[in-house]
Amino acid sequence: MKNEIKKKWVRKLRAWRHRKCNGLLAFGEQRCALGILCEVIDPQQRLSKWKRRSMIPVRILRATGLDKTDADQVAKLNDGYASNVSIVRACNFSEIADWIEENIK
Repeated sequence: MKNEIKKKWVRKLRAWRHRKCNGLLAFGEQRCALGILCEVIDPQQRLSKWKRRSMIPVRILRATGLDKTDADQVAKLNDGYASNVSIVRACNFSEIADWIEENIK
């Protein structure tokens, strides 16, 4: 992932003051972690079609250099998930930012 974009994304995750949403990139003023990344790339929301999506657009992945596998993991951390072994709770944005800093190169 492009380092400057990663830094902006982490800063924005830590500063976000609205509610977090699950399952969609955006809902009203709420965003999921990947929705916040979309805002980093498209701050004027000129391409606001991404707001009605549940999956991050390929255009955003290309612009950021974010790997699809990493994007999928961020979505799981944001929403929480169940595996055949356990249930993982949804993380808050600060926890997601920590994971991004430690795991996304």
